[in-house]
This record gives sequence, C-alpha cells and structure tokens, in this order.
Amino acid sequence: MITQRLIAHYSLPRSGSTYIEVALRAYFAQYGGYQALSEYFNAALPVAFIDGELVVDINRWMPAEYLSSLELEELKAIKSQRIEWLHQSHGKYYFKALGHQLSNEGFYKAFKDCEVILSYRQDEWSQLLSFILSHQTGQYYEDGGIDWKGRSFKAEKKTFVRFIIERRMYHRIKTLYSPQIEICFERVLAEGGRYMAELGFDKPFDWEQVARPPKQSRESNELLITNVEEVRQWFQEAGLEIRRT
Repeated sequence: MITQRLIAHYSLPRSGSTYIEVALRAYFAQYGGYQALSEYFNAALPVAFIDGELVVDINRWMPAEYLSSLELEELKAIKSQRIEWLHQSHGKYYFKALGHQLSNEGFYKAFKDCEVILSYRQDEWSQLLSFILSHQTGQYYEDGGIDWKGRSFKAEKKTFVRFIIERRMYHRIKTLYSPQIEICFERVLAEGGRYMAELGFDKPFDWEQVARPPKQSRESNELLITNVEEVRQWFQEAGLEIRRT
C-alpha cells in the first residue's frame, strides 16, 4: 500500500496522534522496515545525521527549558537542517509532524517526497479543551497523567484563535496532498484492527498490542476551565459542533 521511502504522519496537537503513531511505527517496522523518527521536527528531540542515515533516540528528549532558550533564527536553522537531512538520507523513515512545527513553505519542502497520512480527533470539543490546558500551561504529557492538584484555569481567547489556526492548517495540508489515508482516533479505539484493515492496513497485526497513552487529565477538563461556557460560545460561533464520545 505504501510505496514511498518516507512516510509523513500529520496531525494536530491533542488529537490522539501519539497512540496512532506508536501503533503505526510498529506496523511500518514490521511491514516495510521503516525506522521511526517520532516528532522529527520537534527541536526537543535530538537528531543526528551519520553516514547518510538519520539517528534519533525517541526515548530521550531535551527539557522544556532548552526549547525556550532557542532564538527564532536558531529554531528555523534546526528545522531547515532537518529537512535537508531527511531528503539526503538513504533509509526508510516514518515520522510524525504536528500543527505548526513547520511553516507552509517548510511543510511543502518536507513533504514533497513523502507519502502523507492524516489522523484526527472527531470530538473537537474535547480536543479544544485539552489544547487550551496544555497550550496555556506548557504541560502536554506526564507519565501517569497530569495532576492539576485542584487548580483551575481561565481560557484565553488568543488560545482559542490559535486552535482555529491549527485547524485550518490541517485542512490546508489535506487539500494540498489529498492523502489516501485519514485515520479517526475514536474509530481506532472503538474498532481496532477491523477499522485499520478498512483503511488498507490489512496485514496480520495485533492493533490492540499497543497500549493507549494514559489519560492526561485526572479531572474533567470542563471543570478545570472556569469560563467553559464562554469557550462553548466561541466554539459554536466558529461554526463547530459540540461533540462528545
């Protein structure tokens, strides 16, 4: 089904893409010999280029302080270098890209020789609430989940606007590359291998072998956001529906 040397998996933050990525990395390694590069364009992931091969340690990430210490030009240089390495490499690679990890031009350069796969979360309301909490606090993932310790947060309108911008980027990528595979997170959880086989991943594989990432918030996100009704109004005014799984 996949014929390209490079497979790019594009998604939006807080869309369940980590669960899908872990499953796909095992599938592509078994059928095709692809090496996983995880979030290749996340500068917190150390990447090296040795003898024409990309080398990453997907279990070792730089601390958040490292990213915040980078100047904009330094960050751009890192990502430009990684685009060059990607296309100069010789191996077969599968990587994930999120949201605005690259500019429009950057995605065009990075994806030009890739098979592009999309994944999305159908419940955009839950995705939005998770996005607000993570974006405003800088906490995206903790082993065992994030303990908010009774804290509460007021959603900022600029965070909602950022979510809409990210959403538009997803549809721009979808329009530009017309990918044959678009994976729904909720259907993977509910239907597992049956759904994946429908999408073309029909070789023998136990899709249930990959444990889903632990739920990050131990409380309802609606209870953590003090102005949740205002957020609901923003959501509805943007022409989006309130969905719950």
